[in-house]
Amino acid sequence: MVLLLLWLLPGSAGRPDLSDQKGPQRLGNLAEVASETPTSFRSRGIPVTSPDFESDPGDDVVAQVVPRDSGRHRSHREESVACGDDRVDRRSVTRDAVRALAGEILRGRSSAERHAEVAYRCADALDDLKCIVRRLPRLEDYRALSERLQAVEQANASLHATVRRFAPLEMEVVALRAQKQLLVQSLGGRRPKDSFWRQRFRVHMRRIPVRLEQAHEKHRVGAHPFGKV
Repeated sequence: MVLLLLWLLPGSAGRPDLSDQKGPQRLGNLAEVASETPTSFRSRGIPVTSPDFESDPGDDVVAQVVPRDSGRHRSHREESVACGDDRVDRRSVTRDAVRALAGEILRGRSSAERHAEVAYRCADALDDLKCIVRRLPRLEDYRALSERLQAVEQANASLHATVRRFAPLEMEVVALRAQKQLLVQSLGGRRPKDSFWRQRFRVHMRRIPVRLEQAHEKHRVGAHPFGKV
């Protein structure tokens, strides 16, 4: 019994001293807890300074700040780069592809707007053509009337030219009549005897009205081409 008690004592020679072996292991466990506390406990809503995780005052535990990018993540990134994982490089390529696609969409939209404007202009032109087609009968009548009016105006101009040519003849007739009247008065109201020149004068005076009437009739027929059907 005494030997058993001596063996159980910490400083006994028979019992191996495990304090030196458990010290580093305990320190390592506390370091792992300290490294996991900022992330795992914060995510769970548990405060870091919980009384359940108080350390033993007798233990020399140094608070270590573990960076967010641990060695495990760094080694994983290095392994990814070593294995040919180009996700970082593919980001820029994908960004350029998205920008090119957006530019192509904008160009397609602008092209569609231009085509829509062309379609609207074609529709307006079609409406104008329909109006012209509806007005064609009236336009044809107007054209026929315009041509007829032009012909009448030309005939009227020709008639005026003929009248201007007849004006001197009429004045000559008036002068001859005046001379005849003076001659009759000079003879004392008596008619002179017939002579050759007197006969020629009478013939000439008789022909003037006939010629005027013939010229007027000829001009009237030629000036109205639509008079005869």
